[in-house]
Amino acid sequence: MRIIMLIMIVSSFVFCDEFVVSSKECEATNNLKATKNSGNISTTPRTKYKILDHKPESLYIQIPSANPSGRWVKKECFLNQNRESLVPNKKQIKPTHGTPYSIQPKQSLLALSWHNGFCETHRNKVECKRGLFGNKEYGFVLHGLWPQPKNLAYCGVAKKIVGMDKNKQWSKMPGIGLSIKNTKDLANVMPAIASGLHNHEWYKHGTCSGMNSVEYFTKATKMTNEFSNSKLAKYINSNIGKQISINEVRNLANLSFGAGASQKISMICKDGLLTEIRLSIGNDNSLSSAIRNGQNISTECQNAIIDKAGWL
Repeated sequence: MRIIMLIMIVSSFVFCDEFVVSSKECEATNNLKATKNSGNISTTPRTKYKILDHKPESLYIQIPSANPSGRWVKKECFLNQNRESLVPNKKQIKPTHGTPYSIQPKQSLLALSWHNGFCETHRNKVECKRGLFGNKEYGFVLHGLWPQPKNLAYCGVAKKIVGMDKNKQWSKMPGIGLSIKNTKDLANVMPAIASGLHNHEWYKHGTCSGMNSVEYFTKATKMTNEFSNSKLAKYINSNIGKQISINEVRNLANLSFGAGASQKISMICKDGLLTEIRLSIGNDNSLSSAIRNGQNISTECQNAIIDKAGWL
């Protein structure tokens, strides 16, 4: 599988009809060999550009402010939503935009990664590369929203797509029906969209959520933002470089989301570092009420160090 990395040429980008969205600032050259750049033009992160032509490693896009306006840019500069749209003659797999599972499960797990800790233990991941989203710093980010029980997965998904997912060919999977706005909103809370994580999360978990892909990721994004604005998240952010305990986390969970929330939260650690917080939730739309209706869960670690962004 080809993934975005700063040290290799890759193919990963967001498509909506004949447009792409730049994920970072990249040189936009007059010719395919990149020997000339009139006006020293670069793409602007999170800006939409029209596709004029394409080659295996580069896109020819329109930049209205440039002269000439047609410019070649490496594909590594764009996020992926629907790779097949660049290859119209390629046999495509029909995307699963909706869900065959029409009833919302009563219980789910909201998994939120502590981005620093995750990247300290997964340094090769594309979402852990400096500059991917304009050097934005992250705290907690969306890993996934997982309908329970655990074996509820791949609802109505074709075997070929399941195989692609299990082989981690996420960036090659069919698009999931998100607009550019949906994708931008999701990228704000899920930097791993650059690795195609959103495709994996939708096909494995979202298809069992009783929602379509837009509803599913809108809900997950909203709850991630609610958690990030909570007293608990702010406490963890203020203790970077220090060790915290599950007891502290549980106490802050009660203050943030109401009595009983302490039993609906779990810390995930690796090598003594906090990598993830998981919340057991009901199918309510607000995080506080959803946690109140969640099931009690156990925690994987008792103490964890809050890593800083030294891995960048």
